[in-house]
Amino acid sequence: MTVPDHARLTYPRIAASGDRAIVIELSDQISEETNMRVVALAGDLDRNPIAGIVETVPTYRSLLVSYDPLIIRGRDLSALLLERLSGIAIDGRRGRGLSCR
Repeated sequence: MTVPDHARLTYPRIAASGDRAIVIELSDQISEETNMRVVALAGDLDRNPIAGIVETVPTYRSLLVSYDPLIIRGRDLSALLLERLSGIAIDGRRGRGLSCR
């Protein structure tokens, strides 16, 4: 079965995971490049935290971000994560991200 172009998902995409976490999905495929971007984003958030983030949990193709909704709203955090991701460049070494801000 062929999936029509209009039905394809675009990445990155963000989905709520309960009322205190969001998931930023970078791909629907497991690949080294995708995983490097996930690890780089998690590392960047560790080095340059966003107020309200409680924990990040990287997976092969996504990053779970737990947050305190009393400090930051989910929609505001989503926008900040997309902005942060757009500034991430991979330098070719496993899990090493270069911030391009």
